[in-house]
Amino acid sequence: MSKNNEEKVQIHVVCPEIVDLDTEINSRWRMLANTVKRVTNCYWRSWLAGHTIEGSVEPIQQYLAELQAWYKAGSKGIKPKNKVQELPPTVAEWIGKETKRYAGVNNRCVELVLSLQRKELFKPSSKGAIPRWVRIVADDGEFPSSSSPQPIPFDKKNSGIVVPTSDGGDFQLWVRVDRIPRVGKKALSTQDVVCLGTRGGKGVRQREILWKIAQGREYEFCGSSLVYKESKRKWFAHIGYRIKKEAKPELDPSRVAFLRPAKKRPWWLRIAGYHHYLGGKTGKFVGHVRRQLLTDRWDRDESYRYASSAARGHGRTRALGRIPMLKTRWKDFVKSANQQLVHDVITMCVEKGCGRLVYFRPIGPMVGNRFLFRVGKVPEKRDNTGWDWGQVEKLLADKCHQLGIDFRVHRFGT
Repeated sequence: MSKNNEEKVQIHVVCPEIVDLDTEINSRWRMLANTVKRVTNCYWRSWLAGHTIEGSVEPIQQYLAELQAWYKAGSKGIKPKNKVQELPPTVAEWIGKETKRYAGVNNRCVELVLSLQRKELFKPSSKGAIPRWVRIVADDGEFPSSSSPQPIPFDKKNSGIVVPTSDGGDFQLWVRVDRIPRVGKKALSTQDVVCLGTRGGKGVRQREILWKIAQGREYEFCGSSLVYKESKRKWFAHIGYRIKKEAKPELDPSRVAFLRPAKKRPWWLRIAGYHHYLGGKTGKFVGHVRRQLLTDRWDRDESYRYASSAARGHGRTRALGRIPMLKTRWKDFVKSANQQLVHDVITMCVEKGCGRLVYFRPIGPMVGNRFLFRVGKVPEKRDNTGWDWGQVEKLLADKCHQLGIDFRVHRFGT
C-alpha cells in the first residue's frame, strides 16, 4: 500500500434534519447560503484574474503543446515539466482581498470555503490526468461556477453538539455562521441553537453516531455544513466525523490462525488446533436465501415465456426488469455475509492474540465443492450465484493491515 493511501482518512457524514427552525434564522441562513455562493464564484474569478495578470496563460499553453509532442514521439526523452504554480503567493493574496467584500459571513466559514476550493484545484480534469486548473488557465474550459445557493460550512471551531438532558430529548446544534461588523470594534457573531430531529426511522442510528461524536472518544467531529434542500424546503445538518484509529493490540507473531471455507458448513477458523465454526453453525440460511432468489427469477422468466403477445406489452426488457434487482440482492447478501465474517475472524484473532492469519482461498475445481458455492442450488438448473472469495481476501487484508496482523493467502485447487 502506498504512502498516499495510508495517509487518506475517510470522512463519514450523518445528516439529521433541523426541525422547528425559527423563521428569522431560516431567512438569515438562506441569505448566507447565497453569499457563500458568491464567495465561491469570487474565489475562481480572482484566481483566474490573478493568473492572467501573472502571465501564466502562455507558459501553460506552451507546456501542454510540449507535453502533447512528447507523447506523440513515443514518450522518449525528458518529460516536459510545468513551471507554473497553481496558487502563487500573489494570487492567494489577491483572493484574500477580494473575498473580504463579503463581510456578512463568519470568518471561519470563509476560511472553510476557500479551503474547499483549493482542493478543487488539484482534481483531475475530465480529459486525461492533467490537473483541472491547468486546463482552466490554458482556456480549455472546465471553469467552475455556482448558480445556486451553496452549503454553509462549519467545524468545531464555530459550532458544537449539545446532548439531550433526558432519554426522550433531542440533540441540539449551536453554530456561528454570520458576522456583524462594528466600526472600531471586534465583529460579533450570532450563536444559533437549533434542534436536530433524531426520533424514529433513521433517527435511532443518528442518535448513536451523535452521542459518539459528542463524547469524542470513538468519533472525531470535523468539517460539516448546513444544507438547504429546495425540494423539501428543509434544512439539514451534514455533520462530518472521522473514526479514530484504534490502538494496535498486542499480538504474538508465532500464533497463527487458519481460515478456510468448509465443505459441510460455511467456514472454519483453526487456532491452536481448535476449530471455530463461523458464518452460522450449519449455514442453512445461505441456502434459503439463494433458493428464494433463484425461484423468484425462474418464476419471472417462466411467466414471460408463456404469456401472450398482448400481455408482454413493452417487450422482454420491461418484463424481466426485476431480474437485475435480484442479482443485486444476491451480491448485497454475499457482501453483508463477508463483512460479518471478517468482523468475527478479526475479533477472534485479537482475543486469541494471533499475529498471523492465513486465508485458504479456493480456486479451480475446489470452488465447486465448497458449501457456500453449492448450498441451495438446484442440480438440473444453471445459475450464476457463486461466492466472492476475492472480496473476503480484500476485506481481511485491509483489516489486518490496520491492526498489524501478518496476513497471507494460500490458493488451493490447482
